[in-house]
Formats: sequence, structure tokens, C-alpha cells
Amino acid sequence: YSWLYEAALFGLYSAFGLAGIIAYRVVFSLLIVRAIHAFVTRLEPRYLVAISLTGAAVLALGGLFAERPWLVTILFSTITLPALVVLRQPTVVRVPLWVGVWSALGKS
Repeated sequence: YSWLYEAALFGLYSAFGLAGIIAYRVVFSLLIVRAIHAFVTRLEPRYLVAISLTGAAVLALGGLFAERPWLVTILFSTITLPALVVLRQPTVVRVPLWVGVWSALGKS
């Protein structure tokens, strides 16, 4: 998928110049931080602990916030993580259906 990323980044650069590339970096970094915060607050109800855990995660990922295609991967992985946590709960019976759909979509 790197060719698609490069085509999109070229489109941003063509339309907005360097500001388009900076906007890509800032927007995706903020979306990742928001997704991490949403995931942490779902698991940890205490505000200060949730903010501290989010801050620790952002510090750990800080070196990865660059104009690279992995920002998209990190964002979608972080968005998918709460769904996987819910599916691991023993009360959820949709696991076989979810795994079947996921594996069917993954095969191309």
C-alpha cells in the first residue's frame, strides 16, 4: 500500500505544498492520540490515570509520528484494538463469525 500512500502524499503536496504534508502529519498524529485516549478511558475510569497512560503511550510512539505510511497503520490498529478486547470477553458469542468475516476479507 505504500504506492497509494505516496500518491496521496503527492496529491497533498501538489494541492497545498509543504503545508499539506505538515497537515497530514498533524491530523494523523492527533487522530492516533485521540484513539489511544478513547481506548484507555474505556478500560480505566479514573481520569488522571487514563491521562497518564495516554501520555505514556504517546511518549512511546513519539518517534513514529513522521510522514510515513505507518501512521495509517497505527491509527487503524488502535481503532481495531477495542473491538478485539470486546471479542475476547467470554460472554461474546460472535467470535467465530467475526473471525470468519475477517479471514474472508483478508484473502485476496
